[in-house]
Amino acid sequence: MRKLPVCFVLPVCRIAVFGQRIVGGSRNCGLYNALVNLVAQHNSQLSNWLNLGPWIADVKRVYACDHPKNELRLRSNITHFNPARPFAPQTLTAFANFTHDLDDSQWARGKVDIRSNNQWKENAFVLNFRNRACTAAKENLPPELAQYFHLGTPCVSKAGTHNIVVNMTWRYVNFPVMPYGTYRAEFSSGPPASDWISCVGFIGKIIPKP
Repeated sequence: MRKLPVCFVLPVCRIAVFGQRIVGGSRNCGLYNALVNLVAQHNSQLSNWLNLGPWIADVKRVYACDHPKNELRLRSNITHFNPARPFAPQTLTAFANFTHDLDDSQWARGKVDIRSNNQWKENAFVLNFRNRACTAAKENLPPELAQYFHLGTPCVSKAGTHNIVVNMTWRYVNFPVMPYGTYRAEFSSGPPASDWISCVGFIGKIIPKP
């Protein structure tokens, strides 16, 4: 059975979030949620045809976004993904410097692009958090990274230098089903009416979970 192209499976999905409560989104988000529910019923034939399902990630690069107001300074290296050992973690080594705290007075935004026909299809997923940026990071980052930044209660990640060495399995529990393909994701935050942001990006592949 021929698989559907990624651009059909994953139309633009925009979600507006107040705090951590999703209050609205495009009709395509409803389509995506319907596909997730169908695949979650263990229909492997449907999953194969739609080219989406449970997944693991092969992350190729972690970087500071190319934005003139980005206050994050980042140097990073990540070990290669081993297809013969798909559940073995990738080791992320990074030096990150933040000049501002991250807290819940700030907004946060996630922008996810997908590679199709040798070009980036931008804004396949867009998540907008009007506030509570720190809590959004705490609840949506892979657990290994969220714990590393000591995001407690109240949620604050202090400015300064972070020397990071962590074994990553890239789990995103809020997205159990995704279309397979190559992705570029950028996550940014900042205070209201700010003249600066913090922004980090990832490039990698989402592949079927064995």
